[in-house]
Amino acid sequence: MSDDKNKAPDLYEELANIINDEPETRTLVQLELFRNLLREGLNQGTIDINHWYEDPYYATMLDMACRPSGSGAFIEELLLQGADPNTINKMSDLGPIHTIIKEKNDIEALQILLKHENTDVNLQDAMGRTALHIVCKKNKDPEINKKYYQIFKILLNQKQILVNLIDKKGKTAIYVAALHEQKDIVLDLLKFKGIDVDTAESAQGKTARDIILEKFPDLAAEIPDKSAPTQKIPVARQLFYYLDKRKEEAFISSLNKLKDKPNNIEEIKTSSDGTYTFLQYASNYGFVESVKLLLELGVDPNGTSTQRTNTPIMLASYKGYVDIVRNLYEHEKTSLEPIDGDNVLLCAIQGIVSARYSREENTGHYDCLKYLLDKSREDSRINLNHIDDKGSTGLHYATRLEDPELILILLRAGIYIGTRNIFNQPALQDMPHDVWKDYLDECVQTGPENRRKDDPNYQLVFNYDFLVPPKIETKNNRDSAQDNTREKEDEGIVRIEMEPGTGRATTNQAKEHKLATVTETDPFLYMSQNEDLRPLLCHPVIDSFIYMKWCSVRKFFFLNLGFFLIYWLLLSFYILYVNEKFSDEDDSSHVVFRILLGILLVAFITRELFQIIQSPYCYFESMDNWLELSLILVTGTIVCNSYGSLQHEISAIAILLSWSELALIIARHPSVATSYEMLKIVTKSFLKLGAWYSIFIFAFGLCFYMLFKDSASDDNKFLGPLASIFKTFIMSTGEFDSGSIPMENYSPYAQILFALFVFSIAIILLNILQGVAVSDTDVILKESKLLANISTIKFICSTENTAISDSKLSKLYNLFGNKFNLLKTNLFPDIISEEKIFVYPNKDGKVGFSSEDKKCITKPDDTISYFMNSDIVKEAKALVDQRKTKSHSTEERLENLEKTSRQNQEILKEILSSLNTK
Repeated sequence: MSDDKNKAPDLYEELANIINDEPETRTLVQLELFRNLLREGLNQGTIDINHWYEDPYYATMLDMACRPSGSGAFIEELLLQGADPNTINKMSDLGPIHTIIKEKNDIEALQILLKHENTDVNLQDAMGRTALHIVCKKNKDPEINKKYYQIFKILLNQKQILVNLIDKKGKTAIYVAALHEQKDIVLDLLKFKGIDVDTAESAQGKTARDIILEKFPDLAAEIPDKSAPTQKIPVARQLFYYLDKRKEEAFISSLNKLKDKPNNIEEIKTSSDGTYTFLQYASNYGFVESVKLLLELGVDPNGTSTQRTNTPIMLASYKGYVDIVRNLYEHEKTSLEPIDGDNVLLCAIQGIVSARYSREENTGHYDCLKYLLDKSREDSRINLNHIDDKGSTGLHYATRLEDPELILILLRAGIYIGTRNIFNQPALQDMPHDVWKDYLDECVQTGPENRRKDDPNYQLVFNYDFLVPPKIETKNNRDSAQDNTREKEDEGIVRIEMEPGTGRATTNQAKEHKLATVTETDPFLYMSQNEDLRPLLCHPVIDSFIYMKWCSVRKFFFLNLGFFLIYWLLLSFYILYVNEKFSDEDDSSHVVFRILLGILLVAFITRELFQIIQSPYCYFESMDNWLELSLILVTGTIVCNSYGSLQHEISAIAILLSWSELALIIARHPSVATSYEMLKIVTKSFLKLGAWYSIFIFAFGLCFYMLFKDSASDDNKFLGPLASIFKTFIMSTGEFDSGSIPMENYSPYAQILFALFVFSIAIILLNILQGVAVSDTDVILKESKLLANISTIKFICSTENTAISDSKLSKLYNLFGNKFNLLKTNLFPDIISEEKIFVYPNKDGKVGFSSEDKKCITKPDDTISYFMNSDIVKEAKALVDQRKTKSHSTEERLENLEKTSRQNQEILKEILSSLNTK
């Protein structure tokens, strides 16, 4: 079945191509092919007869068949296979019957459609117009008008035709015909038994009778008397008219009269005017009493029209009608399942964004959002981290709007900050620096007991709920028994719905979703690349989280370091001692060390292959990995003894590569990270500057070659261009012996050139490079903590990507990782179960994972104790003290204002009293 579903997109496209072929070139073979493909797909369950096509069609197959490029044969086959003839197109706002008349003008196709028993001849489009309304309007083309009249006759002869239906402008078909001076149609309608020319009024207050008398006075005798019986409009249609015109009192009054009429109530429960159901209308317009009455009558709280699929509660939340949202939420049958990529909470956020752009003044939006957020704490159906069809969460909308209040509301509710949309944009991309800092400040609190600062149990609470990746269940896995087993196996592995290999959220339009993992430090990796947010990586909350993450993954650092130390020692010993001392390859010592080195090399290669399989793109993007691959290649050459005459050169390269790799591995430790970052930054600065200055070095080198190449001196270093450039490069560092330069027998020009070289290169360039180094070093030292954190984040992300990436090897790793706590890398929920930690400054910074004192020292199921870095604890305490000082200052100012206000009131009373006595 999965293979069939993979073929479905191609089958859909093939069916659409056949329908949209030019009618002139279409053959019977194509029609037969269409019929066979359609039936095969439906029989196998791989296609939906009412499938909605996006760009470029924006239609169902029946919609396309009703367009000019379609044909009656397609319509007949689609209807035979169960296509819905009453679906309103979401883009054109027309149903199939309207499309045939307006775009195709095909009488044969219309008759095929009308023959189908489910076709509603009175179907109204998004504007409330029926097919009869359309043909009553005059067209500029006389030929089309003739066809319209023929279609009009066909429609009028339908048994179910309702001639008195009103569109959303208050016009009946006869009103439209009279307004457009369609005399023949007006006359035919006047002869129709039950025609109503008086009830409906346009916006101008005129009835059809008024328009007929105005346009066609000679038809006065044909107009029926006001007392003549008229064809009744279905109750539901009249009620829709009241709602559309915002006449809630009339709607409620009419609806109350129908309470004792079960048939009418059943019709109301299932009716739609093509745009909305009754409950959708009432929810969209904020009619609280109407919503209550409809729910009381048993209307489905989740019912939607075919064109507008957002449920009533989603419409109400979008408009900010909190009372309606409350009534619908409390209804036991209300569903909160996402529709078309949106859920009720996301609709409320989108409503705030829309209201801001349209400058609507509706304070209900925030009340609605807060109500839903409050419910989301207990109701898992309201997913705070839900993504839309573009992969964006509510926080993406809030940050793009740059609304501090909305951003803080969502962050305080615990929304995850790391979700990336399909454009690979995290919500942090547009996060205002000040808002983000204010929220982070709020995430550091003291314990609830308000203990003194010198109390041994004094707590600092770090809140991390905004860093917990959400766990999302996909449609494919929801009902699968195998997934229950997989959840048990993968317990503790935090997963989020992401596009594998990219870290981006998948769209909800896909037929099948895939679960991929996301690293817990991914948001910080983005912050490290954002100049505005980067300094906040040193905030105590983020700093403490990075430190906790380092504690959870440092075992991998030391494991990797230990392995490479053995590899490095053995390789260096083999090159420097064994290979040099025992030249005989058959010597036992030589063979033993080669075997040992070969075993380590195989282990090294296995480790690298594991990383490549896990994440090939990230692997080859890293220069460190290219260094390791080079080391593997060189070591393999040494072990296989295939270096020939280049033994010493290859051995030298192996020593350089292995020692460099050792330095890079050690540099991943936070305590050494600053020095490593300093080396990288200064090197980049030197290379940028040196690349430009190298032009002058090459120029001087070639000049020296031209001047000194003919010198007979035994110590002449300028005999060739390359040798001359190499010598000049060495001289540019200040390492030159002027006595070795043959100038005795040369013109003063050579001496002037050499003096110019010394001045511009040896003096100016060297001083500039030293100045750049000092400047970069000063900057690095000022940002040493930040750079160390960035380096640590990169290492943690790399480790997590290897440990929890979406591959079969990682699943095997996770299987063993869950058996042994040592292999786990996640803080949530492996270590931190309550989404916060409790630090005890007076207990050497011990970290607890529960608010209960008895469980405050270690993780309940673990033997490891955690101690927070003392510098982080000091910064957190300073932040809390600063906030308390600011709070006390604010309270004092308020007290002074109140005191001043009371004094002013007393003075005012005295003044009034003295005035009264006078």
